[in-house]
Amino acid sequence: MNKLAAARVVLVALEKQEQKLLEQLCSVRVAARAQRAKVEKLIKRLPTLPIKRFPNELLLRVFELVVHPADFPRPPTVQLDYKKCLAVVSRPWRTLVLDLPTLWFTIEVKPARGDE
Repeated sequence: MNKLAAARVVLVALEKQEQKLLEQLCSVRVAARAQRAKVEKLIKRLPTLPIKRFPNELLLRVFELVVHPADFPRPPTVQLDYKKCLAVVSRPWRTLVLDLPTLWFTIEVKPARGDE
């Protein structure tokens, strides 16, 4: 058998393998799509977390107490950006934190390192 005939035999074998793999890929995609739908359906059936049922008004008040603890002063060693911490919990919390003006009316000014 010459080189051309041998190359054609290899090409045919590779094309058959490619076709099988494409069929396999197609069936995997169909199965993944079905599984994704099943997962989404199960997620929708999960009970709502208690924090999600918590009224926004109360949650906002808690945020205010965390950020501006007038009645609960923190030790000076505790230096956290509470607004940022609250905002990264979830999208709904981020929206609440960013939309609450009372969290943003105070501007903290710290002295420069040499001015202390």
